[in-house]
Amino acid sequence: MQRLDQAREVASDRFIPAVAIHSPYSVHPILMKKVLAETPKMPLSAHFLESPAEKMWLEEGSGPFARFFETFLKQTRPLQTPDAFLEALDRPALLVHAVQAEGKHLKKMAEAGHNIVHCPRSNRYLGCGRLAIERVREAGVEYMPGTDGLSSNTSLSLWEEMRAALMLHHDAPLEPVALDLLHRATAVAAKSLKLPVGRLATGRPADLITIGLPDRVEAPEAVALQAILHTREVQTLYIGGRQYV
Repeated sequence: MQRLDQAREVASDRFIPAVAIHSPYSVHPILMKKVLAETPKMPLSAHFLESPAEKMWLEEGSGPFARFFETFLKQTRPLQTPDAFLEALDRPALLVHAVQAEGKHLKKMAEAGHNIVHCPRSNRYLGCGRLAIERVREAGVEYMPGTDGLSSNTSLSLWEEMRAALMLHHDAPLEPVALDLLHRATAVAAKSLKLPVGRLATGRPADLITIGLPDRVEAPEAVALQAILHTREVQTLYIGGRQYV
């Protein structure tokens, strides 16, 4: 726990240490319990039900994961089930992916206040499937766009991730989806992390970015879509009212 102590020492309003329990299949329940007990107030995230192979292993003890674990770790059964993993979490968490989550999982997630980090590019590259955002909404679970890591992605650009989401969720109108994505990347993400940012309002921190578009947007409802389609880099960055870029 030495690194944990070091992280606490340098924590500030701009550096918030967090805990990542990698996944139900890779962290032993005993270690998970110990880590959670040592970090009661830290933000928490975990990869959860990312792929069909993961779900098959956790629920049935079979599939491609079974061959991997038996060959390399001499392990013949999963450490825990998805339900047991959710029950072991002692605080609301950001559950990354959740592509293969079923209704019963989403119900538990909603009851516990867990949120989903939606990574459309990583999910597509790895063939994990597509997050059923309509079903997630119906279950009362919030979600927001994220990038996952570079081991399964081409960049850490949230703008590129939102562009991918526009294409992945092709069965919904573009402009409402774009507006919803921007809302989830800002206000919903801030609320999930319990940060006083994500929207412009009196008394809120003066943390904001500005972007530019190649042409004037005549219709206000098209601004979000054009911002996502055209933004590669921000023009200016303000933190606490101070300009950094």
